[in-house]
Amino acid sequence: MGEQDYTTQISEDGDVLRIVVGGTLDFGRTARFVTLVRDAAKARGRKRVLIDARAFKEPMPNKDRFAMGELIAAEWGGLRVAIVNPIAAQNRFVETVAVNRGADTRTLATLPEALEWLQLG
Repeated sequence: MGEQDYTTQISEDGDVLRIVVGGTLDFGRTARFVTLVRDAAKARGRKRVLIDARAFKEPMPNKDRFAMGELIAAEWGGLRVAIVNPIAAQNRFVETVAVNRGADTRTLATLPEALEWLQLG
């Protein structure tokens, strides 16, 4: 069998879909998670998504960042997605690539910042 996907907990908070994610960082797992986010939001009729990725303590490898930004832009059209991860918030390259290709996403260091950003859009 293939590698195990990340652990996820999905809940709804008003018009925001909340997803807590954890596991060992891996490009393939992250790509499948991006699709899971899209599908979960669509199934629940949500346009705003809060991803709590604070469990990831290491940054995404440099070699994967550009491709992940492109994938996010392709998969998350029509969604506003806030990602909470203090480590990723230090280097927003994935976010920059995704936003430059039309995604409405932001990587932030704290939950309050993420919730505030989600409500502004």
